[in-house]
Amino acid sequence: MTKITKSFLLLCVLVAALATLATADDGVWPFNAIPKDKIKARYGFEPSDEWLDHVRTATVRFSGATGSFVSPDGLVMTNHHVASSCIHDVSTDSRDYMKAGFYASTRAEEVKCPKMSVRVLQSIEDITPKVKAAITPEMPQANVARAEEKAAATLAKECQSTSQLSCDALPFYSGAKYFLYKYKTYDDVRLVFAPETAIAFFGGDPDNFEYPRYAFDVTFLRVYEAEKPLRSESYFKWSKAGAKDGQLVFVPGHPGSSARLDTVARLEFMRDFEYPLQLDRQKRFVENTIKRSASSEETRRKLEESLFASQNTLKATKGFYSGLLDKELMTAKAEQENRLRQAVLSDPKLKTQFGDPWKDIADHYKAMREGNLYLHRQFFPDPLPAATERRGPGSIAGVLPGMLPALARYLVLAPIVKAQPESERDPGMSDESIRKHLFSTVRDTKKSDVEMLTASLAQMAKSLKDAPIVARMLNGRSPEQAAREWIENTQVGNAEFRKQLYEGGKDAVEKSTDPLIVAMRLQVEEALRVKKEWTMKVAPLAGPAQAARTKIALARFAVEGLKSCPDANLTLRLSYGAVKGYLEDGRGTAPKGTKLAPFTTIAQAYEIAAKHGNKNNYVLPDSWLKAKNKVNPKVPFNLISTNDIMPGNSGSPLINQNAEIVGLIFDGNIQGLPGRFQFVERYNRAVSVDSRAITEALRNIYGATALAEELAK
Repeated sequence: MTKITKSFLLLCVLVAALATLATADDGVWPFNAIPKDKIKARYGFEPSDEWLDHVRTATVRFSGATGSFVSPDGLVMTNHHVASSCIHDVSTDSRDYMKAGFYASTRAEEVKCPKMSVRVLQSIEDITPKVKAAITPEMPQANVARAEEKAAATLAKECQSTSQLSCDALPFYSGAKYFLYKYKTYDDVRLVFAPETAIAFFGGDPDNFEYPRYAFDVTFLRVYEAEKPLRSESYFKWSKAGAKDGQLVFVPGHPGSSARLDTVARLEFMRDFEYPLQLDRQKRFVENTIKRSASSEETRRKLEESLFASQNTLKATKGFYSGLLDKELMTAKAEQENRLRQAVLSDPKLKTQFGDPWKDIADHYKAMREGNLYLHRQFFPDPLPAATERRGPGSIAGVLPGMLPALARYLVLAPIVKAQPESERDPGMSDESIRKHLFSTVRDTKKSDVEMLTASLAQMAKSLKDAPIVARMLNGRSPEQAAREWIENTQVGNAEFRKQLYEGGKDAVEKSTDPLIVAMRLQVEEALRVKKEWTMKVAPLAGPAQAARTKIALARFAVEGLKSCPDANLTLRLSYGAVKGYLEDGRGTAPKGTKLAPFTTIAQAYEIAAKHGNKNNYVLPDSWLKAKNKVNPKVPFNLISTNDIMPGNSGSPLINQNAEIVGLIFDGNIQGLPGRFQFVERYNRAVSVDSRAITEALRNIYGATALAEELAK
């Protein structure tokens, strides 16, 4: 394999057959560790090094998503929802391209996306020895992770200065290995084609993460270099035949994160603490965004992208969380962990080498559980972070979010910060920064402050329940009553009041009876108490816990013969699978027991729209309604396959063994979301727009003949 180091091949050559849930096609594989023998054994095709190099350099990375070159002239295909920020940015007051769609029939009409860039992976280098060299024998465990992080960052910086490439130095296997990813970045990206949001997101939030689907989630962009279309030597050609049921297909892309190698203690902590808190906060954000969107059409348009993203995140989080609530999945994870743990503890040599790292991790999470310390930390974060964390009090909202609470936080913290040495201060709390925030005129945010405070206080009361700080802050009032009293009666909105209190120093702040200042004093007092307890009970266990994760990875290599693949981390990966339907298990919108075919058709999209009266989430745009008699109703619209995907794979090409486009990944099914922790081929499905539907729509609905011809070359 050219340019890609082969040392990593020894780390990831086979997929682990994990208990009874996982099967042969699980894994998002780094490009220097493709399990060629497993693919050949199951599908009769072995990807060559040349094939892999071609796929790697034809795939591009957006921020948090994926795309691919589909012509030699820099044409890139991705999802509409990936390119939505660009579509919003190039829209005008007179032309909303999110609503109306966009097509540049000539190169001159292609519009530059002001904030978009793409990166193409050039090479991967094993830098593990260089990173590990930063660790000294006498170094405390608590300092190891930071030392490795610093060494990796230095190597990435050196790479960028010497290679003129974008470089990421990243840990794999919980820090057991480090690799340097080198990318070429292109900043001139222009919009070529985007359909209307109505068809790109047909089915809306109700159909998100569901199947059957009928969405045209497609956008084409073009990369330019030196004001000319990029000559892309590697690109995916278009399949004329499309995909067939049972056919081998691949997905190159950038999956964001997974937790398949995490310990049971970690998964249980996520189940009991992290996900419930995340869900509460995400629900509040979605509800608030919907409420704000209803105020006017202009506000709706501005918040459209944010609402989609927040609804998507909420639904995904629910799906992830469902995996941790699945007793079968958690039992399988416990069995896998116990087998590995017993193999280590029963082998004197391995026990001496690794000890019991699972206990170190469990002890860390146990300390965070006791007294709900983790939740206290979430609601009352450190008000005086280290200078290296670079945060100001406006970002340390905790239980008191909003503009006026942020100003009150500055006033309460200012005397404490002034007593700190300058070198230890958070830059956001410098004298200049404090004065800038306190002495400038501020807009009226009372209404939104009350809303945010009410929601946050309600969540605190729910999460911390009988904690003394809850009773002290609410003082017998409901969350809304407390929020209104603080905001409606405070003088913090008055610049002169803020100036007097700031200049009065510690004594003035401590004697103030302003209700918001009093509330903020309580928050800061509790936050400092929590910080002290966290420092004593949890912080000392963090270093050993991080070291334990690395030990477990190394122990897994020693026991299993290097069979597992690293968790996803937004680096380029390849998954393989087959076009295949499945039997609905009751978690999706289809009735339980329904046999779901691997393809839907354009005709079914028209039928679904008619069934819903062409309203709400099921509106076909005028372009589709007018072209109904022109399109072939039998053309496959969306398809599903067993490819292992995760968030970050949005916009990934679905390709056959000839490296030809047969589809475009845009979603997964609801059953696949627990795949964050464990892949189950029986249910996990990747959902794509069929390449044949793309061609049919471009030619017969949008009249985008030039674009269709470019794809067909």
